[in-house]
Amino acid sequence: MASILVPGRDLGGYRLEARLGRGGMGEVWSAHDVVLGRRVAIKVMLGAEGEDVRLRERFVREGRAAAALVHPSVVTVFATGETDGVAWLAMELVEGQTLRAVGRSAPLATKVAWLSALASGLDAVHRAGFVHRDVKPDNVMIARDGHLKLLDFGLVRPPPGAAPLTRTGYVMGTPRYMAPEQWRGETVDARADQFAWGLVAFELLSGRHPDDCSAGFGRLASWAAPARPIASLVPEVRPEIASGRCTRSRRCSRG
Repeated sequence: MASILVPGRDLGGYRLEARLGRGGMGEVWSAHDVVLGRRVAIKVMLGAEGEDVRLRERFVREGRAAAALVHPSVVTVFATGETDGVAWLAMELVEGQTLRAVGRSAPLATKVAWLSALASGLDAVHRAGFVHRDVKPDNVMIARDGHLKLLDFGLVRPPPGAAPLTRTGYVMGTPRYMAPEQWRGETVDARADQFAWGLVAFELLSGRHPDDCSAGFGRLASWAAPARPIASLVPEVRPEIASGRCTRSRRCSRG
C-alpha cells in the first residue's frame, strides 16, 4: 500500500498531491483531476490484501451514500473506483478547518447559522434513507468562505431493505456523541443523528460538552440526567434557541 500512495501517483485519472489526513479506514489526499483540471480530495481505503471484506463493502457504501446526496451542506462525491486493488473515492476538496477547531472563537450568530446548515444537511441525509451515525465536530468542516460541509460517511447506515454490514449488538460511533441506543448496539434511525446534533449544538454554543457540566452524566450510555440549561452557561442565547423552539433560521441566526 505504501508504495502506491505517493505524490504523483495516478488513481483513475486523479493525480495525488499531498496527504491531508489519516483515519481508521483510510487516508485522504489532495489530488488533481487530470481531465477536468480541478483539485479534489481522494479518500483511499487502507489495509492489505485479505482485509475483512466488510471493510471494503463499507467503503464502497460510503461512496454510494454520499454520491446519492446533493446538498450544499454535504460534501459532494464525484467518483469511486479501484486502481491496482486499491479502493478510492474522489470528492469535493473542502479547504478550511473542522467545526471543533473554529467553533469556539466564532460569533454566536455564526454558530447558530452553522447549526441550521448542519440540520438541513442531516435532513437531506435522512430523506435519502441514510443515517450518518457519526455526527461530531470533527466530521464537520467549515470552508474558508464560511460554508459548512458534513463529511465522513464511513459509518452510514443504509436505507431499509439494503443488506446490513453491522452485526446486531455491535457498537459503532464516537462515544461522546452516541445516542443511548447506539451504546446498546441497537438498530438506529434518524433520531440518533438528531441526538448527536443536539450534543454538537450544546458544545458549540456553550464551549462545553454536556458530560463536562452535569454531575449526573457520569455514565454516557444512560444519559439519565438532563443537561444543564444552556442559558445558564451562555445568557446571550435567545430564549427560542435555548428552548429548542426556534424554527426560522434567519431570525435565530441573529443570536
